[in-house]
Amino acid sequence: LTAMNSFQSKISRKYPIIDILFLIYVITLVILLIMPTDGSIKLNLYFFGIRTDHFIHASLFLPFLPYFRLKQKTKINFREFLKFYMLGIAFAISCETIQMLVPYRSFDPTDIVANVIGISLGGIAFIFQSNLKSKTRN
Repeated sequence: LTAMNSFQSKISRKYPIIDILFLIYVITLVILLIMPTDGSIKLNLYFFGIRTDHFIHASLFLPFLPYFRLKQKTKINFREFLKFYMLGIAFAISCETIQMLVPYRSFDPTDIVANVIGISLGGIAFIFQSNLKSKTRN
């Protein structure tokens, strides 16, 4: 366990810009999801039969899991991936649930679905990047 903590701290010191960018990403995402929109987001616009704000939600959550892949410079097993994926799902649900507490925003379960789709697409990129890395090492 001590060796793992030492390894992770070496990664954090070696790649601090990744952590800073991820923190900026998370803060920006939360701010975007709680700031008033004043009706500027049109919810009646559709693209391929899907509301455009759902595409926006999915794209906002897409980078969440690839961050963890960039952070870990070693091969990641399924258990680690599942841990990161569940963390992403919890974050996606939390972001939408926070909107219930903000008087000028509204909670929409379909936004949660869009957030989870974004996390899942990021998970696919995570897995694809992991497989690519392991194939190039062999």
